[in-house]
Amino acid sequence: MELSDLEFFLEDFLDCQNKNLSRKTINSYEQFLKLFLKESA
Repeated sequence: MELSDLEFFLEDFLDCQNKNLSRKTINSYEQFLKLFLKESA
């Protein structure tokens, strides 16, 4: 089963949260996801 781009990014984002990355890094990634969703809508 192939993941869509959205599913891939969401899984990656959740993975980032579990890797104890800095809050700044997680916020940047979250901002990227929001922009991606806005552009793909």
